[in-house]
Amino acid sequence: MSECVLYTGYVSKAGYGLTYNPETKKTISAHRLAFKQANGYLPKVVMHVCDNPTCINPEHLKAGTQSENIKDCVQKGRYSYSKSF
Repeated sequence: MSECVLYTGYVSKAGYGLTYNPETKKTISAHRLAFKQANGYLPKVVMHVCDNPTCINPEHLKAGTQSENIKDCVQKGRYSYSKSF
């Protein structure tokens, strides 16, 4: 796999790059915009194959579902949740 391309702009507390989408005139995650520019469409979920939230390398991004994204997080030990009682 090629190396990560790290987003150098504003990064959220969650570690994802945020940028301006001129098409919608709204803020968007940098990796989502990179995926759209490379593939011509924007799926509901864009997953990082490299597990690096600041990476914007289109080769490291893939379309997925929320279910697939959560399953990927659980399998890699990155998913946590808290229960409210």
